[in-house]
Formats: sequence, structure tokens, C-alpha cells
Amino acid sequence: MRSTAVLFLILLLAPHAEQQLPILTGKPKKNAEIQVAKAFEDSRELVGAPKLKRVPASLAEAELVCTAATTGKAVHDPRWGGLATYVTSDLASAESIMGSPILLDKSKGWSRYSVVVNVDLSSSRLAVQYRVGIALRESSVDEFLAPLAYDNPARDSKDWKDQVALPCKGARP
Repeated sequence: MRSTAVLFLILLLAPHAEQQLPILTGKPKKNAEIQVAKAFEDSRELVGAPKLKRVPASLAEAELVCTAATTGKAVHDPRWGGLATYVTSDLASAESIMGSPILLDKSKGWSRYSVVVNVDLSSSRLAVQYRVGIALRESSVDEFLAPLAYDNPARDSKDWKDQVALPCKGARP
């Protein structure tokens, strides 16, 4: 009798135990990325860093930020080194951006940037946390020619793929 009551309780409460987190897609995702881009541009202007052109995120950036959001692990882009991720509940806040030296770097020849926003693993139903990824990028010409300059172009251009979590493979920017 006791085991039946316990089984009944488990079956009754099981659907409520699984946490359903919101997923950012479509217009809400674009709006989130616009908020981050505005905060990023304002932060760079505040420190006197040059203005950058916003471009769409690459597949690598989307998959790496997704990996950071779903696993909580640190990720990096071995090709460019300009990817920074952080967790925030306020997409319009410049605090996290101001705390990242790479994002406000004036010395390197970055000319473009892209933004990726995902819901982070640390979120709950009551408090959504976002994993934001901002990637600083060189000019499109430099980016196109860069693989030729690697020590081992075939290996070095694929190093980022080793970091990508299985659920994030094929994540769309």
C-alpha cells in the first residue's frame, strides 16, 4: 500500500519537476540582439574605442555561444580570439561589457562585430538569464584570407568544432 502511494506521488509530481526554459527564436531573439548591440556600441563610444560595423553571426559563433549557454563552460574562438561571452539578466546593461577588456580593446584592428543571445543554463522560470556572445572580427577581406596564414590551415580552421556541445551542432545564427 505504501509503495503504491509513493508511486502515485511520483507520477503526480513528475511533470512539474522538469523545468521548461524559454527559447529565443525569431523576433524576440532579434530584439534581444539589438538591445545588446546598442549597449555594446554605447560602451565602446564611452571609452573612446572606434565604432564597428555590426554583421550577422557566423555558424561558429552561434554554436559556441549555444554551447556556453547549455553547458556553462567557457568557450573561445581559436581563429580570431575575439569572442567574449557573459551571463546577464539585463540585455541593455553595459556592466558586463565594461568588465570585458577584449570588447573595449582599441589596439587590435577589429572592424566588425556580431552578437548572439541564448537563454542560459542558470535560468529558472522566475528569473531568465541570458548568455550573450559578442564576437569582434577583422575586415571581410582579412577574414577570407586568414585561413591561408594559419600554421596548419586544415586543422586550425576547425579547432572550434571540438568545443561545440552536441545539442548545439547546427545552431543557427
